[in-house]
Amino acid sequence: MIPKFGHFVDKNLAIGLGVGYSESKNLYGTTYFISNGYLTTTSIAKNKAFNIGPFVRYYVDIADKFKFFGQGNFDFAIGKTNQSSSGTGTINYQSSKYKSTSYTASINPGFAFFPANKWAIEFSFPLLSYNKSNFKDDGINQNSLAYENNSLTFGLNTFVPSIGINFHF
Repeated sequence: MIPKFGHFVDKNLAIGLGVGYSESKNLYGTTYFISNGYLTTTSIAKNKAFNIGPFVRYYVDIADKFKFFGQGNFDFAIGKTNQSSSGTGTINYQSSKYKSTSYTASINPGFAFFPANKWAIEFSFPLLSYNKSNFKDDGINQNSLAYENNSLTFGLNTFVPSIGINFHF
């Protein structure tokens, strides 16, 4: 959860900044089939990061209390990532630590409902986003190799909705 603070610079145009802290934990497993059976691995990735990002949002009136909006975001995150893996057979326990940085630019369409004066409930989806993440090894652990991820996503992703409540002052 990253709170965002914005200011209307025109009737339907707002600019603002989001600042926050995030933590995530991903657990996943893999099975490798080999000639004499199979091997399984279990991996855990934990990430902690500080986030900051400006945004610009433009509203278009639809009905009395409903507005459509388009929002552009640029987010920056810096943090630490710990990964560990263990498994059966010849797969040994491994642990890796990284310093991570991430840059994300996105365009999100959405709808806002204004049930009362100065209050809004919003619902949005990512439409277009680009992410670049760098993972730099900690220099201590021999299993930590630096790497980079890049991703470009286009399309209305209904599996990643954003729901928010806004107070306009």
